[in-house]
Amino acid sequence: MEVAAAYIVPAIATITAIILIVAGGKLLKPAVGLCGGLLGAGAGLMVAPSLSVGISPFIIALVFGVIAAVAAIYIAKFAILFLLSITFACALPVVTWQIADLGDGTKAIESIVDAATAPEPPQSTNVASELNVLSAAEDAMT
Repeated sequence: MEVAAAYIVPAIATITAIILIVAGGKLLKPAVGLCGGLLGAGAGLMVAPSLSVGISPFIIALVFGVIAAVAAIYIAKFAILFLLSITFACALPVVTWQIADLGDGTKAIESIVDAATAPEPPQSTNVASELNVLSAAEDAMT
């Protein structure tokens, strides 16, 4: 189920783009409704495992999708901006990942682990300079 949730947002962008390219402005509200429904279904699939009800996750996704589709149609102009921002927010990390040539992520994970486990170099403390700063701060306060 978590694997299916990862493909919801690209499906939103692709299906909406195809509908708008083919039909243009005639199907703008249905495209927004479909896009909102897919976004709601994705949210439903992500929320379903944390709910303690015995209902199928796909039924929860369907309910979330219908509610989101109806809401998106009623607030179409805001929904267009919101869905466009979600699409770009999801596309940007993917594009950045590919441009940075991180592959399957092993290089990124290794650099994070190395940075987290590297010992910190000893820091030398200069007591005299700290006392000068402290006395300067005390002079400024008085």
